[in-house]
Amino acid sequence: MKPVEDGLVLAAVRVLEARPGIKVVDLADGLGVVVRQLHRKFVDEVGYGPKALSRVMRVGRLVDVAATVPDLASLSCAADFASQAHMCDEVRVLTTLTPVRFLEERRGPSYVGSLL
Repeated sequence: MKPVEDGLVLAAVRVLEARPGIKVVDLADGLGVVVRQLHRKFVDEVGYGPKALSRVMRVGRLVDVAATVPDLASLSCAADFASQAHMCDEVRVLTTLTPVRFLEERRGPSYVGSLL
């Protein structure tokens, strides 16, 4: 991915990092733009909209916190998913894998065995 150059998009990404559950409409309002303008700028700079980036970032947090969390239910909460079912759905949509298989491929089978 090319470096993001648009200041509005950079500011939005920082907000998404700090407030993972923020709604896109609230994000746009906070930045002083309309949702369509924010979405257009995101697509131009990132390749997809702010909601899609938020979903990708959440799965990234899943990987980041996976080493420190003892089970899937706690892992889903630590990564800012609404529930374990939400985590399973999001991971499957974005990766075509179950969370266990996804983490197994990212972290190795010995790690994932401790989650089950």
